Amino acid sequence: MCIRDRGVAERPIYKGVMMSINIVFSSDTDVYMRDTIADNVRSSIITYINSLPMGGTIVISNIIQTAKNVSENVYDVNISALKIGDFDHINDRYLNMRSVFIANQTIRWNEKYYTSARGIAICNA
Repeated sequence: MCIRDRGVAERPIYKGVMMSINIVFSSDTDVYMRDTIADNVRSSIITYINSLPMGGTIVISNIIQTAKNVSENVYDVNISALKIGDFDHINDRYLNMRSVFIANQTIRWNEKYYTSARGIAICNA
C-alpha cells in the first residue's frame, strides 16, 4: 500500500504597490537626461518589486539603492509616499490602496507584490 501526498497549487493574492519617488539629480544633468533617467528608475523599481517572491519584503533601502544604481547623475532619492492594497490582475486595477509608513513591508506567505508604471510616480528635482 502506498501513501501519496497530494499537492495543491494556488495562485497568489496580489498586493498592489504605489509610491511617489523624488529624484535629486547632479547639477550637470540636462532636462532630456533627467526624463530618460526617471523612466529607467521607474522600470528598475518595477522590476525590483515584481521580482520579489511570494511572502517577500519590500526593503526601502533596496529601492533607494536600485534607483541610485541607474545612473551616476542620480544624486539622491527620497520616497515621499507608499501605498499598499489589493491588485486585480485580471482588470489591471489597484483597489483599496492605503498609505503605509515608509518602512520595510512584509506580506503573508500566499501574497505577492505587484506594481506597474501607473503605480510609480517620479518627481524630478
